[in-house]
Amino acid sequence: MNDRKIKVLYIAGSGRSGSTILNVILGQLDGFFGGSEIKGIWDCGVQENRVCGCGDRFHECKTWKPIFQEAFGGMTGVDPARMVYLRERLAQTKFLPPMLLHRDRGPRQTPKTREFLGNLDKLYRAIQTVTGCRVIVDASKWPSYAYMVESLPSVELYVLHLIRDPRGVSHSWTRKKESAPGRLFPQHSPIRTTIYWNVWHPSITYLWDRRGKKHLFMRYEDFVAHPQKSVAEIMRFVNEKPHPGPFVDEHTVELEKTHGVAGNKTRFISGTVKIKQDDEWKRKFPLHYKFLVTAMTFPLLRRYGYNIFEKPV
Repeated sequence: MNDRKIKVLYIAGSGRSGSTILNVILGQLDGFFGGSEIKGIWDCGVQENRVCGCGDRFHECKTWKPIFQEAFGGMTGVDPARMVYLRERLAQTKFLPPMLLHRDRGPRQTPKTREFLGNLDKLYRAIQTVTGCRVIVDASKWPSYAYMVESLPSVELYVLHLIRDPRGVSHSWTRKKESAPGRLFPQHSPIRTTIYWNVWHPSITYLWDRRGKKHLFMRYEDFVAHPQKSVAEIMRFVNEKPHPGPFVDEHTVELEKTHGVAGNKTRFISGTVKIKQDDEWKRKFPLHYKFLVTAMTFPLLRRYGYNIFEKPV
């Protein structure tokens, strides 16, 4: 068995913060595999056989099919319902408090934990073996799931803490958005999304922004303002030599299909794409919601470098 550690670049943060397009861009780089939200592979992929980012159904994907053959002897070699059950029992946000209390101990070893982590370990090893990649990009975002992945014996975890202004996040979750053609994400209230924003980002900081942990903080707004520079910074972070990759110029990329298994429909994007900021919330997010989200996140806005009063556009 290959005992070499697998670099996993884990994008942690709130949904609607640019993680999908960043995953697609990183998936173009030599030695990188853009898996998107790998935590969703069991339900979105194996159970529901949704369309992969490459355009094929998951069970017919020319990349995921051999990965599952390598890891489990085929798609039927692992029980996806069981893996979803274990994920919901072990890696949801509600389990963050004990993770924060015991941040250096790793997850408590129980039969369920060992079963869940054992199958994840097989999966990540098979991704590297089949694709030949040096870095797996996992945009699963949940800090609680990252805590579990970090404990895998095969994985060397690099946490990219991607953050976006909570007013932009909240506004985006009130809009209708497709996860795939004809399939909509559920819409969430600003209160719900802001509570998660308030919980997740300090948790990510507490768990990984410290000596000995591989952690890179990046704001969505800085990424879209300087995408080529940001991607080069990420490559240095995971100890890979920066190169132009898919960039035609500072803000334009030429993209090929990747194999994102879950996430929004941006994972299907290809061709020439210009990276630009989504600042619709500054114009269209109702004033009372702006005030509410600002009040709820006031201390953290300043901590993460955001203005209390947004600049007009």
